[in-house]
Amino acid sequence: FPREITDHIIDCLRRDPKALCNCALTCRAWLPRSRHNLFHTLSINSFAALEALASISRMPRILPHFNVVHELSLHSAPVHTPFVHLLPLLFPQVLQTAKVLKILFTDWSAFPSHPGTRFHRSMFPSLTKLDLTHCTFGSLNELFHLIYAFPSLSHLSLSFVTWPNQGSI
Repeated sequence: FPREITDHIIDCLRRDPKALCNCALTCRAWLPRSRHNLFHTLSINSFAALEALASISRMPRILPHFNVVHELSLHSAPVHTPFVHLLPLLFPQVLQTAKVLKILFTDWSAFPSHPGTRFHRSMFPSLTKLDLTHCTFGSLNELFHLIYAFPSLSHLSLSFVTWPNQGSI
């Protein structure tokens, strides 16, 4: 098959990581496109997943693939160990190219206020879209500090975002 056709087929599997892994193992010519799609959107839903991703991000052969990350989704369910605040410590320079960040079900007021655990303006210089859904902040100032961390932000979506004594947006 011509490469354009196999690339298109692999692109259609973007939301199926297991199928993409199988494609990557099936044929050497399919590996680059499969990896591109595997790293296009990263979804992290637990501390263990964040640790595993941080571990593979330190592998020299894998590190360059983090340059294609377009979207990062962090889903911090209440039953899991909080982990979203650890992203700056585990990925200080890795996700420079991400355009979209989605943070769901996160209680920011539960995180320690250590400077190393804050999102910094240099961490996501390319990020243009931030979606916060079902997030709680210790104060409105805390929310502003997070938003300020994204210098190229052009789209902000807030759904069920709360802070004490202020209601919700």
